Amino acid sequence: MTLVVALKCKDGVVFASESQATAQVGQNFVRYETIKIKELKNNKLWAASGDVNIAEKIERSLVAFQEDNPNFTLSDAELMQDFADGYSGVISDAIVRYRGIWGAAAPVQLDLPEVVIVAYENEQPKIWHINASGSYGCEQNDYHAIGNGSIYAIVMLRRFDLLDIDVETGSVIALKVLSEAIEVSGFGIGEPIHVWTTDNAGSHRKDQDEMTNLKATNKWVTEAEKEHFKIQVTKFRNLES
Repeated sequence: MTLVVALKCKDGVVFASESQATAQVGQNFVRYETIKIKELKNNKLWAASGDVNIAEKIERSLVAFQEDNPNFTLSDAELMQDFADGYSGVISDAIVRYRGIWGAAAPVQLDLPEVVIVAYENEQPKIWHINASGSYGCEQNDYHAIGNGSIYAIVMLRRFDLLDIDVETGSVIALKVLSEAIEVSGFGIGEPIHVWTTDNAGSHRKDQDEMTNLKATNKWVTEAEKEHFKIQVTKFRNLES
């Protein structure tokens, strides 16, 4: 399982994920750490949720697409249609193979991947996504999330005016959202959390020291939120009495 969040900020994009993967070994499930956000050329980043084997085929399709179109932009509708066609071909092949094993009438029980690509293009933060239902394009909201716990993450991200903040503040928000989603989502996702930014300076993954500072800031913010809530409730009660 996977949880990835993308945030448009005023000076770039924050892209963050948890890093747990699960494999079945015999009758047991083994958890291990993996990298879910990967770099593309020209400071683009991408990630996929869903079945690992299908996602690997999509990655090969994406790499080939980039080799053919090294300077592609997420705003280029015609080129992104080409990638969407390649993605759809991978999904169709996976379904055909599945039905070849289980029968043409069998309901498809595959965790079909959703893909997200982010970039900072012409001073504009961009989030492009595609899913197995055929929906794709640049995200109009200031945020996007895929994978297990994505609904919870989106509800949390809706609270923030992301385009009014910088990527450093956005990094704290991404860490907060992922940390809390991991707490409530149960088996399949977990720490460590990886936080990336892409802006005019390029793409960058937060190192250990930077993550330590983000975690300290997040802890302080969480405690401040609790204290603010108690103060506001007390004020409201005093107004009622």
